Amino acid sequence: MHERIRQIDIIRGFTILLILIYHSWVVCGSVDIKVPVIDIFVRLGGEIGVTMFFMLSGYGIYCSIRKMESKGELSFDVFIKKRAVRILPQYYVSLIIVILFMSGAYYLSKEHIWNIISHFLLIHNLFPQSFGAINGVLWTMGVITQFYVISIPLYKGIKKWGVWFGAFSVIVTIVSKMMIYIFLLPILGGEWAFFCGRQLLTALDNFVLGMLVAFIITKKDRDCISRKHFFKAIFILGLIGVWCVCKAGIRCGIHTNNICGYVWHSLLAICLSFIIYGGSFLPLDYSRPVEKSLLWAAKYEYGIYLWHLVMFNNLYEKSSIIQNLITKGDVIIVYIIFIALALGIGYLFSVLIDDRVTRMKWMN
Repeated sequence: MHERIRQIDIIRGFTILLILIYHSWVVCGSVDIKVPVIDIFVRLGGEIGVTMFFMLSGYGIYCSIRKMESKGELSFDVFIKKRAVRILPQYYVSLIIVILFMSGAYYLSKEHIWNIISHFLLIHNLFPQSFGAINGVLWTMGVITQFYVISIPLYKGIKKWGVWFGAFSVIVTIVSKMMIYIFLLPILGGEWAFFCGRQLLTALDNFVLGMLVAFIITKKDRDCISRKHFFKAIFILGLIGVWCVCKAGIRCGIHTNNICGYVWHSLLAICLSFIIYGGSFLPLDYSRPVEKSLLWAAKYEYGIYLWHLVMFNNLYEKSSIIQNLITKGDVIIVYIIFIALALGIGYLFSVLIDDRVTRMKWMN
């Protein structure tokens, strides 16, 4: 059986840090960064991070289904139960706490009851009024959950047709975006571009390409890691591709009714596929502080992701210490405080909730 690849966890840990940096930057006013390279990656850090998370979800689900299949345990019911046990406990706790004790209390009214119901059903991303409500990051959980529902057929498609199935998913995604931008958004208005462009169908290739990378990696002998220069070249090629795609996105727009808006996320996902594939074979020293820190962040990334944005917004709006630091221009210190607290809170809730759930025999 294919062993867990720690290089993938390193990428996962880096991705959650990228999202933390991006949301710190947005919450604190999107201050211009004078270094162009850093500015582009921070400015588009949310798009890069979410696309990578979708791809890593596809990667992880492929490996999970493959493992179940090898044991003769593959069934939709068992698969969904395992996914529910993994995501629902901490997800529901975060919703309850945000609604009862934080800014989410705004939604405790008759006119907002659908927001709460749709979030508990994990279909909130399908409705404009609930897409970014309660906790701005939770729309992704709706998309990912809907991916789980169709992931077994996608897995079988990858196994049967491989790269061709990945290419088909890219075509479906791009055509779907074109149809939405050309025919639907002129009626709804351009402000709906992000909502329409980040649904399951319009992000399908993100998940499928992640599954495709897992399919290719699991077919390779890990001994080929000795060809480190080849995989380093693939990894660097992916980084260069991401840089070029991001430059184009800044110049032409990424949620726009033009060719860039149609293909931007798909091109980004293709470049990130090179990073995942090349990076998964790079030799790393896991005893070094950087690698150990990223592995730690990857272990608790779900909890970190669920809690960080509501905490950032709450501190920014209500903490005089944070406001004083921003007024003095010490924004970098605020970023560091935000990120450190997000890592700590994510770890705490993961230990209190997820670790306890995994130890319950009746859940296994």
